[in-house]
Amino acid sequence: MALTKAKKNEVVAELSELLASSKMTVVAAYPGTTVKAMQALRKSAKGNGTQLKVVKNRLVVKAIQASDALKAADTSSLQGQLLYAFNNDDEVAPAQILADFMKTNPTLEFVGAISADGKFLSKDEVKSLATLPSKNELVAQVVATAGGERATLEEGTSDRGQLSVTATTAITVRKQNELNLSAGRSNIGRIADLGASEEAIKDRHSRRQGHRTSQGGKRSGRTD
Repeated sequence: MALTKAKKNEVVAELSELLASSKMTVVAAYPGTTVKAMQALRKSAKGNGTQLKVVKNRLVVKAIQASDALKAADTSSLQGQLLYAFNNDDEVAPAQILADFMKTNPTLEFVGAISADGKFLSKDEVKSLATLPSKNELVAQVVATAGGERATLEEGTSDRGQLSVTATTAITVRKQNELNLSAGRSNIGRIADLGASEEAIKDRHSRRQGHRTSQGGKRSGRTD
């Protein structure tokens, strides 16, 4: 069933939005690919943020020509039964999802790709693009690297913390020993003071006794 002019305009408008927001639009030929396989591909593509479209090539060309950023792109390869893979978050994802699908479905073949700045990539360039790590893979690598550095940092921090605890304990013990020594010296001083006091008391007592004895002798030697 032929599309009405209004419907064509609607499709072109949708394609224009997809092309404008897509980081990379990958084009692939799909003759011989079964409907079931295409449904599986759409499901897989959706999982990594890629949107697939099977539309008439002339409508895609019209949308490209209407874009200031893309109108210089070479569209001569857009012929035959083609599907278009859009992704507005990751340049590599569309090529990767199609490359993975091609491993079990060789009927699908790369034709090329349209970059966000209007450059048309060859099928060999797209194959090379598919071998690069995706955005999610790059993020995972960065997180893993940062996690290793953080683990090292945490280990170092833990060691520093242990050293701090050990140092604090040593300082506490040292202060306690100093307090005990000070207390011991104080007690020794007190004991010495008590000893000196006792000696002084005994001495005073002895002097008093001697004085009394002397006084008694004087009294006994007196005559009437």
